[in-house]
Amino acid sequence: MKDIYKKVVVFTIFLFSGLYSVLAQDMIIMRNENVIEARILEISPTEIRYKRFNHQDGPTIIILKNDVLRIVYENGNVENFNTATTSTERNQRTQTVTDPDKLVFSISADPSGFLILGPAIDMEFTKRAFNTQVYANFPSLGLLSISDGFSFGIGASFNYFLRSRIGGLYLGGLIGYKYGTSRSYGWYNPNDGDWYIERYDTDYQWREKSVNSSFLLALNGGYKFVLPLGIFFRVGGNIGAEFVTSTVNLVAIPNLSFGYNF
Repeated sequence: MKDIYKKVVVFTIFLFSGLYSVLAQDMIIMRNENVIEARILEISPTEIRYKRFNHQDGPTIIILKNDVLRIVYENGNVENFNTATTSTERNQRTQTVTDPDKLVFSISADPSGFLILGPAIDMEFTKRAFNTQVYANFPSLGLLSISDGFSFGIGASFNYFLRSRIGGLYLGGLIGYKYGTSRSYGWYNPNDGDWYIERYDTDYQWREKSVNSSFLLALNGGYKFVLPLGIFFRVGGNIGAEFVTSTVNLVAIPNLSFGYNF
């Protein structure tokens, strides 16, 4: 009989000691549903420091408070962390925008083009180090052009895209075509009948000229600032030559646009 009592006492001791070992640990529930058995050391406004429960002699581990959903302490108390936007969610959105293996489609508008080539709409495709921009503009709406009728331009650029944490640098070449009758101004040489951007001789005259169509070959470059939500700002431009019948004009076109990555 005494042996039975001894077995009951021993079993009871083991049972309560096992329950105590379970209840004596803090439980960290992460927002990604992972559960960490820990011994909480410190909770700051932005971080949580703890040691693993099964390795309390090990190193102190630091995690972001925004990544934690709640903590269940060894005494049964529960502390919830209700942060509207977690760092994990922000990182996922940023990775979606800057993921090199994802084909990113963008639409942007360039209000700065009103001065020279009229307003422009740009469609962009980016994957890994390849970037291409396809644009359409309307020179007849440019502030420095007086149009005799509707005119438009189309073109495309092919660029190398070097990514960074806040966007990327692009550099490449551009080819474009403009069609439509419009009027602009330039320096006219009555001796050879050519037009020039700058004045080289006192005989040159500042005149209005008519342009029917032209081709554009230029270098294309700039920087694209991408925000986590997908909104971006582009600063850059084109430097090259415009071919109008037998005349070649040097052109420099700024690009200051904004858009959205889908």
